[in-house]
Amino acid sequence: MASDSPDAAGGPRRPVGLPPARPRRPAEDVTPPIATPPEAPPVETTPIETTPIETPRGEERRLTPGLSPTPFKPIREGRVGGRTLATDLTPSGLVPIRAQRPERAPGMTPLQVDLAIFGGTLAVGLLIAAYLYYGLDLWNADSLSRTIDAQSVLFSRDPHLGAIGFVWPPLPTLTRIMLLPVTHLAGMADFTGQLSSVLFAAVTVVMLHRILAVLGLTPAVRVTWMGAALLNPVVILHFANGTAESAFTLLVLLVLYSALRLDLAPLPALTGMGLALALALLVRYEALAIAGTTALAVLIYSVMRRRRAESQQLYVRTEAMLVALLSPIVFVGLMWLYFNWSIQGDALFFYTSPYSIRGAADVARNAPGHVLEYAVHSVPGTASYIVERTLQVSALFIPASVALALFAWRRRDPIALLLLMVSLSIHAMQAYQAYTGSIAPWLRYWVYLPLLTPILLAYVLERATWSAALGGRGARNALVFGLVPTLVLASNAVAFDSMRSPEVGYDEQILAHVLAGDRTSEERVRSAIPSKDFADEIAERLNAVEGTVLLDKQRGGLFLLNLDDPTRLVIDSDRDFLKLLHSPVGAVDWVLLPDPHGDTDAVLSHDSIYLVYPDLYEGAPWLALDHEFTGNKDWRLYRVVEPPQPAVPPPPGERPTDAP
Repeated sequence: MASDSPDAAGGPRRPVGLPPARPRRPAEDVTPPIATPPEAPPVETTPIETTPIETPRGEERRLTPGLSPTPFKPIREGRVGGRTLATDLTPSGLVPIRAQRPERAPGMTPLQVDLAIFGGTLAVGLLIAAYLYYGLDLWNADSLSRTIDAQSVLFSRDPHLGAIGFVWPPLPTLTRIMLLPVTHLAGMADFTGQLSSVLFAAVTVVMLHRILAVLGLTPAVRVTWMGAALLNPVVILHFANGTAESAFTLLVLLVLYSALRLDLAPLPALTGMGLALALALLVRYEALAIAGTTALAVLIYSVMRRRRAESQQLYVRTEAMLVALLSPIVFVGLMWLYFNWSIQGDALFFYTSPYSIRGAADVARNAPGHVLEYAVHSVPGTASYIVERTLQVSALFIPASVALALFAWRRRDPIALLLLMVSLSIHAMQAYQAYTGSIAPWLRYWVYLPLLTPILLAYVLERATWSAALGGRGARNALVFGLVPTLVLASNAVAFDSMRSPEVGYDEQILAHVLAGDRTSEERVRSAIPSKDFADEIAERLNAVEGTVLLDKQRGGLFLLNLDDPTRLVIDSDRDFLKLLHSPVGAVDWVLLPDPHGDTDAVLSHDSIYLVYPDLYEGAPWLALDHEFTGNKDWRLYRVVEPPQPAVPPPPGERPTDAP
């Protein structure tokens, strides 16, 4: 510890390591000059000793106080999120000036640790994605449609950014647009979605590690908890199959990471939260629910942290915090409305069009007898669905949320309340969609839960100084290395069993049946969806013929990404599509049609060709059948021909001459 020594002038004792005090100024010259006079003696500097500090976990750390412009400014120590802090005591309160880094691997900087985690996750993720797609023939239809949209933007006969579509948020498709030039040249255009998912997943794991480090978990505990959470089969599948879930989960974690820094650096924290919410809106519309609950939580935080601020100052401070938080997402939302209005003619096209989630064929409002019909316009049914899905994907999330709620209430901790509200806000959006019958029953909508669970547990256990309460390091190790990972793995087992239910997505069912070795159930599910072999058959035939092919890309599939020359396709994103659709003879050479028999009205309302020619699948005078593809859904390829001209009767009184 630093010792005291008498001042050289015999005055009061001063801490060792601080520069000698300057002589006091005369009473009439108390105010310091604006600029230091040239003749002022330089301040002598000496090394400052470090001070050992006992942390709540019983570990000794050495704290180096930050240098202050005022030699006598006192230094105060504290902890925020598991990090030892040195703060200056100022008239406005405690202002942090230096924070020690969380524990890290010896010899590695934080950036090196992040890069190592990113590289390892990326390598493992690519192996899993390749196994799922090339080994198990698994892909997701929504992921495939985004990749097809990206191809339409870059490689269609009418390339333009409007081909991105204005129904689904555009960030996942924009990511594919950046990757597609490389994958297209490599002959792997159909793998673009998987690559984008894995990239976002790798950054997500880095962000999860950072959050757990800020919360004070040791490296060994972090690795154990992260490994257990990432072994959830729902996470494994949807972080590698091309869906947007990994990107959305990353942005949710970025909101939480920024929230944990509100006490440490309010302005950067609010900026980070605002930007993350704005980007999240470009991935999933659930970001609106997160933004609303986050704004409410920040309002509560501002009130609880007001200290001795006057009412007017409190209002100004709270208003500034909310503006900083919500400005980015409001701007992005207004721009999305403007683009929908300027291009599609309806600012709410993404919500009211037949291509939106409300018009989808796999939601309860459009499919009589849907598996979620019990939740439509039923509060008990909706609550039952929310609890059931939460237990299926991450059963430990519910007790973790309850523990965090009790902790926030007992400690009056606004950060804990903010974490809880953000974590539950997506549930509120899912409940609204279930109540209105506009949500599909896929488990992937809940993929963020397994990664939020260790964050909530870490916050409660670390802040509650539970190691001392348990009575020793052995009990602590039994909890963090035994009980918590075991419960997480048990939740993963429940998720795996839930994936075998016929009420979830096809890709989820197939993966579970493959891992369980249930070939019978696997073949049953595969018979209901197109196979890669069937897509290759259609692509091979289209590559063999010459000329342009008219089809609706919304009904197309994997074969659209396997064509040698996608510029031969006349698709519904082309600006002259409707003109060619109404006058196809002489304008296009082929028409490719799916079998409409058995399709619901919701499905047929998405097909722009059948909206004009409802019976075209059976043929027309200007079509000649070339080939019929037989699979789980049949397709027909027609050649466009000149229709036969009607016979012209001879003038009255004349006999028709015989043809030569």
